[in-house]
Amino acid sequence: MRLGTGGIVHPDAERDGVGDTPCVCCGKATRGERWVHLAGYGGQFVTEDEPVDETEDLGWFPIGPECAKKLPAGYVSSGA
Repeated sequence: MRLGTGGIVHPDAERDGVGDTPCVCCGKATRGERWVHLAGYGGQFVTEDEPVDETEDLGWFPIGPECAKKLPAGYVSSGA
């Protein structure tokens, strides 16, 4: 799955300031309880079980509860 067309992090994600954990999809503040793993040059969601080449690994990003509901099972983790 691709993550939007504006890049990996939502354009409004930085508005919440340093130390906050904005949702990678919508940019709203989160509690940092849910995480998604991104890889590839297009910023694709990957499951925990999917092997990822280290050159394409973008790391783990927080995701809010409403955005997490939009992803299929296996793409959201409760800890990074």
